[in-house]
Amino acid sequence: MGLGFAPYVSPEYGAAKASLIRFTSALADLRERMNVWVNCVVPNWIATDRARAELAQMTPAERAAAPAPLPPEEVAGAVVEFVRDEGLTGRVMVMWPGEPARLLDPELRL
Repeated sequence: MGLGFAPYVSPEYGAAKASLIRFTSALADLRERMNVWVNCVVPNWIATDRARAELAQMTPAERAAAPAPLPPEEVAGAVVEFVRDEGLTGRVMVMWPGEPARLLDPELRL
């Protein structure tokens, strides 16, 4: 919930997620100076027990409008991809249901 402008019931959670994205890009130069690299995976909704419980409490219309939760294995795969590619640092990978995972352009200026 750190990307986008859609209303969210937990603004403090969305703000924390957005700050992690910015923090990741700010730490990108640690690779050169300290041999540390930082990346960020930004999944939409992950199919955890909590997410399934939230879905179960929604009305049929709300469930139909909600994105399908991502399998945890897909999110773990994204993390493994970052670990395998030591050349990536300060990057943000966005994962939306039904779309391939993609890296945000590091030159993106908002």
